[in-house]
Amino acid sequence: MKTKLRTLFMSLFAACLCLALAGTALAAEKITLRIGNTTAPDHILNVTLEEMAKAINERSGGRIEATVYPSSQLGSLRSMTE
Repeated sequence: MKTKLRTLFMSLFAACLCLALAGTALAAEKITLRIGNTTAPDHILNVTLEEMAKAINERSGGRIEATVYPSSQLGSLRSMTE
């Protein structure tokens, strides 16, 4: 029984390691982050999200491009969540 558990654990560990290494290979590509919300452009939530997107763009050195879409431009709250 211990041998089967150990084999299962090692197999899961190896699979997780493969996925992690595959993720680092993809990290070299530029990432586009679309941030949608349902508030007006001058709403405090949207203003805060704009500041957050600006910080992400600056701190990532251009590797991540974050853009905020207010006023349900990406769809309703439900469709964005799904």
